[in-house]
Amino acid sequence: MNRLHLASLALLLACSAQAQDVLEPVPQMGRYMPLYPGQYVNLAYLRDARDSSFDADGQRRESAVPTLENASDMPRTDAVATFTWHFPLFEDYAFPFISSRTWLARVTLRYGDMDTRGALATFINDDSDDADTDADDLRNNGAGVGDLLLEFGGFLIGSEDWRSGGPRPFAVLLTGGLNVNLGQYDRDAPTSSGTNTPSLRFHLGTHWAPTASTFIDAGAGLRLFYENQDAAFGALAPDLPGDALVWDLSISQRLGQRVFVSAFATGYDGDPNRYDNPRFAPNPPEPGTGGDNYPTPGLYYDNGVQRRSAGLGLEWFAGQNLKLGLHWDHPLSGASGQFDLPYTDRNPPGCTPGSVGCTTTDGETVRVDGYGHARVFASDRWMLSATYRFGEGDTFTCVGCEQ
Repeated sequence: MNRLHLASLALLLACSAQAQDVLEPVPQMGRYMPLYPGQYVNLAYLRDARDSSFDADGQRRESAVPTLENASDMPRTDAVATFTWHFPLFEDYAFPFISSRTWLARVTLRYGDMDTRGALATFINDDSDDADTDADDLRNNGAGVGDLLLEFGGFLIGSEDWRSGGPRPFAVLLTGGLNVNLGQYDRDAPTSSGTNTPSLRFHLGTHWAPTASTFIDAGAGLRLFYENQDAAFGALAPDLPGDALVWDLSISQRLGQRVFVSAFATGYDGDPNRYDNPRFAPNPPEPGTGGDNYPTPGLYYDNGVQRRSAGLGLEWFAGQNLKLGLHWDHPLSGASGQFDLPYTDRNPPGCTPGSVGCTTTDGETVRVDGYGHARVFASDRWMLSATYRFGEGDTFTCVGCEQ
C-alpha cells in the first residue's frame, strides 16, 4: 500500500452532530491531514452506558442524576454516517489563495437510541400524580433521527500543488459548520437525539507527520448556541446553553504495514447555562402545612460544564480503500450543570398567587440537575468505525453533459 492510499484514508470524519448533551467526536487518526480529492464515507457505532456523571463540584457520582436519592441510568447508542468531499475549487481560474489549495464539504447524519432507567424513570412514570407536572406529559426519551450537521472548510497550509502527490508533513485546516435542528426533539423527555435550535461551530486543526509512520494532530474550536424557546423536561434543560471551547490532541503510530495505534486527549469547557422558569423538580421540597408549593419563577444559571477525557484507538487498513477502527474514550474529569431552585409555598393548595385569600411565602430551596446540554457523563464511550474511499474522479461532474 503506497503513501497516497494510506493518506487518503487517514482521517477523522466528524462523528457527532452536536446532540442535546455534551457530545464531541471520538478522535480518529490523521483527522486534519490533506486528502487526495474524492469522496469519503465514515460509518460509526457509538455506545455509552451513561450510568455515572460528574456533579457541579467535579465529583464522580454513580448515577446519571446525582440529586435523586436512588441511582438513574441514561444509556445511549448512536449510529452516525458522515460523507466528506475533498476537492479543488475554481482551479482553472487561478484565483489567488482559493485555486491553489483543496477544500472540503461534509455532511453528518445520525440516529440516536436512548433510554431512562432507575429513579428518574420512576419519577417520569409517576408524574400523573404530581401537580407540578400537570403542564408536562413526561416521557422516557426522545429517540430518533438526529440533527443534520453541515461543514465547509479549506486547508490554509499543506494542500498547495496537491497534484504532485508528494509528502505533506504539515497542514492547517479551518472549517465552519452549522448544526441544523432537524432531529427528533421531545420537550417532555430528559434526553433527545436532536435539538430544538441551530448552532454554529468553528474549528482550526493542525496536522504534523514528523516521520512517514507517525501522525500528530491537534485542534481547537468554538461552539455557539442559540436560545431554545421550548426548553426540555420542564425547562430543567437550559433554554440558552453556554458557548464552549473545545480542543483535541492525538498521536498515531503505524505498526507494520496496515495497523495504526493512537492515543488521544480531548477537552470541553462551556460557559454557564441559563434556565428560564423551571416548572418542576424531580426532588421537590415538602410544602408548608396545609398548602402546596411550586418553583419560584425566574432565570437561573449554573456554573458551566467541563469535560476532560483520554482514550486509545486501533485502526486497520483492510484494503486500499477501507479502514476499520475500534476506539475507547474514558472521562478523566468533568463538571455538570446544577443550580439551586427556590420554591414558593402557597395556601390554600392550587390557588392563584395574588388573588384574594391566596397566601404565598418563601419555601425551601433544592439543588437540581440540569438536563440535556448540562449533563456531563462519567462513563466510557466505545466506538466502532469504518471509513471507505470511493474511486478517484470529479464528484461534481455532470454525467452525459459532454454529449
